[in-house]
Amino acid sequence: MSLVASIPVWFLQAHTVLQEVGRFTAAAYLIVAANLLGASAQTILITTYRRLLADEGAASVLCTG
Repeated sequence: MSLVASIPVWFLQAHTVLQEVGRFTAAAYLIVAANLLGASAQTILITTYRRLLADEGAASVLCTG
């Protein structure tokens, strides 16, 4: 996966100025950081809801409103 993520950087480095490469790389790092935070939050929430479902049943997980 690291190789696949590096290909656009190599392409930009060969065909554009260094500032453009820096902007793209910074954006890529921000996307990766957001993805990691989202995956962590998802894991935490799924575990919480799975426990709630096991302890109290489906009615406790369903939205009522």
